[in-house]
Amino acid sequence: MLFRRKVPILTRSSQEHSVRVFLEGDGQAFLVQERGNPSDPRFDDPGGKNPGWNLPGGKVEGTLDQIINGIRREVVFRRIETERHRINAMFVQCLHLADTRLLQRILLTAVKEVLEEAGVLISPISVQEWARTETDTVWLVRAHAMVFGDTTRGGDAKIVSAAWYPVNQLPRPIFRRARKMVHALTRRRTAS
Repeated sequence: MLFRRKVPILTRSSQEHSVRVFLEGDGQAFLVQERGNPSDPRFDDPGGKNPGWNLPGGKVEGTLDQIINGIRREVVFRRIETERHRINAMFVQCLHLADTRLLQRILLTAVKEVLEEAGVLISPISVQEWARTETDTVWLVRAHAMVFGDTTRGGDAKIVSAAWYPVNQLPRPIFRRARKMVHALTRRRTAS
């Protein structure tokens, strides 16, 4: 199966889920620069003056229909509706290959977040649980970029910019979790 979980999903309704997306290509990782407080302890370089870098992503919120409608709105906004057949194939892949409603919502949220934050339509490859606390589970989605939309249009207000970086030269300040995810995934890829 293409999509897999490391551990069983909690069924408690108080459990929140968030997703981070790892796009890779030619030894580079795609990162977004988030507005915020760079002295945040989650950064590698506390006290810096620049907004922090992170993998694109966000909270998993809404029903499947709400998430899909959000993707459709963003596709029109980013002017990539000419790729309708590729977009439909991505929807089919996400909905049919994930084995639970939660995983479907996670994959589609990943697609929506990268579209909103960077104007890039992605095709998910795999999903895995990355970290879990009593109240939150963080999921990591690996994906390929399918279509680059109109990035000149304003997107997510909390994102300053987005760029590709060599995995051995990540920008600073960067969220610790993002750095760990990038290094873990690229080590795994070179080991196989």
